[in-house]
Amino acid sequence: MERFRQYQRSAFEQITAEWPAGERLEFARLMVKYVESQDALRTRVRRTPPADTRADPPAPGDPGVVRFDASV
Repeated sequence: MERFRQYQRSAFEQITAEWPAGERLEFARLMVKYVESQDALRTRVRRTPPADTRADPPAPGDPGVVRFDASV
């Protein structure tokens, strides 16, 4: 993981070397915001229960298994 971080840091420095300092800071700030938002989304998705995709509610005694005929 440390090698990956070093590579990312080096790439950032090389790519943005000629950018004005303000643009480098703004890019870094937005990248951090993006990564934090990605992490928050991943956490939200993990906590969201899967949706019931059937059109009709299960009938009494229905085991809740939906089977699809692939030959159709």
